[in-house]
Amino acid sequence: MRTLGLVVNKSKENAVNIALLILDFCDRHGIRVYAEDWIASALKRKEIGKPFEQIRKTADLILVLGGDGTILSTAKKMGGSVTPLLGINLGGLGFLTAVRYQDTGQALEIIRKGGITTERRMMLSAQIVRDGKRAESFDAVNDVVVTKGALARMLNLEVLIDREYLTNYTSDGLIVATPTGSTAHSLSAGGPIVCPDMPALLLTPICPHALGNRPLVMSDTKSVKINIRSNYRNIFLSIDGQVGAQLKYNDEVIVRTSKQTLHLAMCRGTPYYHILREKLHWGGFSKVQ
Repeated sequence: MRTLGLVVNKSKENAVNIALLILDFCDRHGIRVYAEDWIASALKRKEIGKPFEQIRKTADLILVLGGDGTILSTAKKMGGSVTPLLGINLGGLGFLTAVRYQDTGQALEIIRKGGITTERRMMLSAQIVRDGKRAESFDAVNDVVVTKGALARMLNLEVLIDREYLTNYTSDGLIVATPTGSTAHSLSAGGPIVCPDMPALLLTPICPHALGNRPLVMSDTKSVKINIRSNYRNIFLSIDGQVGAQLKYNDEVIVRTSKQTLHLAMCRGTPYYHILREKLHWGGFSKVQ
């Protein structure tokens, strides 16, 4: 590990203090650090400040200090780079930011000794087709959500899988999620937890009117077309809960696996099932010796 990138959510408590700890560690072990300008200035080390584009191209690993939202926003700026992201959780639940901020020092030692693994997480590509033409396109790590505003009635969403008609959902919305996103909005809507190494797409209706409308897990080779059959003003497409666009009657939303992938770093010895137990507060104990 020769060069470390540093991305910090300035709204998080202790963010600057944790960044200072990281910088001090790297200085002592001869690791070069590149950070965004604002945190470089806050650390009184303006010489390490670099544009993010340079950070993603030159860093061996990017440490992301914040919550899952910070990882998601950083992933959108990676532009297909294979530089892995390692999240240090300064937020709440944190499925993507698996390292607790209290364990930052331990994690840095693991990084220095090469004790990290990198997982490739699939992403989604979403296109809005309006009047037969592509209007907008997005990439998502967690999910693509068609949803309604606070005052809109239930939506009528016609869904086709690989051009084959599936059903019309009468619901508050519809989530298309990756396995990584199965523990995000989809889980809150009653969707299943899917291990992130499983190549799959998840389709989860939000508060469906028909009790028979259940979540669906399908191959990642499939494409999902959502036709908007409700003529309301307040219908939206949300990408990872961060960006999106307003939808219109007869718009088509086409979702498929993206060509881009998220490269997520993990400290060796932190398996996915340990993260599930910790984050979801599952009880019990293991009898395995």
